[in-house]
Amino acid sequence: MNEKLAEKGLRRDVHNPDIYLVTHVSARTIQDVNYWPAAGWGYGWGWGPNVTVTPYVEGTIIIDMVDAKNKVSGLACYLDEDRLKPD
Repeated sequence: MNEKLAEKGLRRDVHNPDIYLVTHVSARTIQDVNYWPAAGWGYGWGWGPNVTVTPYVEGTIIIDMVDAKNKVSGLACYLDEDRLKPD
């Protein structure tokens, strides 16, 4: 992110910043459940019901750019990734 801001003429200055970057992060674990009913072709041929449960992490990152002098939000960046797999 520092490189992209530098391309716009901004640089990091902890004592006298022009903008603040405010981050909001949330994540939750969700389970995706799939069910397939039993099927068959007659006596003794076929298979029973099948259930699979796949857990995944759903997360959101929001980055607000706030004018340090006026304390006004000027631009919000939003990233929503549906399925981040946990390590």
